Amino acid sequence: MIRILTVLAALTLTAPASTAQTATDKIRILLDQGDIAALDRAIAGMHEQAAEQKDAAALRDVYDRLFNSTHPARLAVVEEWRNEMPGSPYALAAETWGAIKTVEMLGSVNYASPGAPQNRLKLYISAKQRADELVEKSLRRSPDFVPTLDAWLVSRKFYLKKVKSTDLNAIIYAELMKASPDRASMLKIVETIDASFAHPTREILGACLTYADQIENYDSDLCVIEAVLRHHVDEGIANQAKAALETRDEPFLDDLKLDKILYADGFHMRERSDELRETLARLHENTLNTPAQIGNFAQHSRRIAWFLKTPSYLESSNDRLVEFIDERLADDPYNRFLIKRKIDALLAGYQRFGHLDDLERARALWPDAMVYGQYRGEFWNLGIALAAADRAPYDIVDQIEWAENAVAYSLLKLGAVKYALEWMIRAQDSARENLNLDRPDGSSDPSATLEALKCPMLRAARMVSALCQSHSADPILCEPSAAANERVHDILQEGGAGSCPSVSEARLTDLEYSAVPFESVSLPWAATSSE
Repeated sequence: MIRILTVLAALTLTAPASTAQTATDKIRILLDQGDIAALDRAIAGMHEQAAEQKDAAALRDVYDRLFNSTHPARLAVVEEWRNEMPGSPYALAAETWGAIKTVEMLGSVNYASPGAPQNRLKLYISAKQRADELVEKSLRRSPDFVPTLDAWLVSRKFYLKKVKSTDLNAIIYAELMKASPDRASMLKIVETIDASFAHPTREILGACLTYADQIENYDSDLCVIEAVLRHHVDEGIANQAKAALETRDEPFLDDLKLDKILYADGFHMRERSDELRETLARLHENTLNTPAQIGNFAQHSRRIAWFLKTPSYLESSNDRLVEFIDERLADDPYNRFLIKRKIDALLAGYQRFGHLDDLERARALWPDAMVYGQYRGEFWNLGIALAAADRAPYDIVDQIEWAENAVAYSLLKLGAVKYALEWMIRAQDSARENLNLDRPDGSSDPSATLEALKCPMLRAARMVSALCQSHSADPILCEPSAAANERVHDILQEGGAGSCPSVSEARLTDLEYSAVPFESVSLPWAATSSE
């Protein structure tokens, strides 16, 4: 049995040993010591210095690494800081960032799915309202404090704010560029505009022309290149942006240059010259500096290794990725995005490179991922992948409720139901193939799988059939020849023949999926490892 509160309470301060060489290191030490007075003085000093130098990079790093966090012990210190120093704009900004992180981790629409616990829906709404209120309060308290201005922009990005006033937008953007005229501010403005408008091209280009030339070692051309290629805001001018990209040599464009090379037409036909190898390695080396780059780094690693036909490149890149994520998790231990990326990397280490301990490490991480991920279907499917990694394809009986949880948290989307049905069909096929074969001692019985799948498969098949008959059905997913659809008819016939009366005779409304609380599930690998 897994107890989330126990997991939270068991966390100890796990930040890496610090030499106090950076401002973030120094603040981390004060935060972990709970020295609130010194913490407030230190950040006040940083604010003063940032205002004088018009450079908030150090302040941003402190708030992004230490307060935009899921670290329970540090969040408790922030709460104490707010209580003891209610007038501190720095404590208020820290609490604001923690509240924003909670909303980000909880997610959004999945809470409206049938069967989702209503108390979790209330928790999400409460967290969203709290973050919105703190953003407003923090902006009134310290309108020139860059982490506060950043929080307002991020709150727009995560749809906490509903205000569409261009006058207010312009005021915030101008204040941010006045306080910290740098590329980071410009990118945050572009991200906010991109999230706020369905067709943001004109607004983004206008912002680039208005603000980018105020930035040292930056200009409006660079801003447009990044806006177009990072946010795909206007495919019509993408070719112009790619051409302009080749005329610039700024290191922060390396990931875009790498993307352009790797996904160019005919890339797979290029000669694997030493020059190209060196170019790919050099560009790739400089593309893992922030958590936002993790996905692209992993994707580029796979494509480079495939092109160069060098699995060892992927292996070493995978190791570097895990090391980077570990450094971030020390400050943000229940960040479901980071944990999922690490689990994916460890699974690759086990499946592709035979690192046996990587599977154990990945499984040990899953409960941490489920602190916030338990209300999202993809995290239940991740658990299934972890359970299946060293099992026969038919050995899935104890994962069926996990697959149904994934559907329950998917808003009963057709794609999610079909995914679960396809997974069960593969298990059924494997069980039938192995039914009369000799099996190693201690292995599961395929006949048990066949019996356990009768009702869940019929339930999923009835759902797929009903969803495909609705007016809003996806014609591609419901194409008769599409995956699993050819088997739906047979499964329904078996149900009509009495394979599972409790499902075949039930009303469709009674077949909606209800989630089993994560605290109630048992981990199948825990039982295996203890034997």
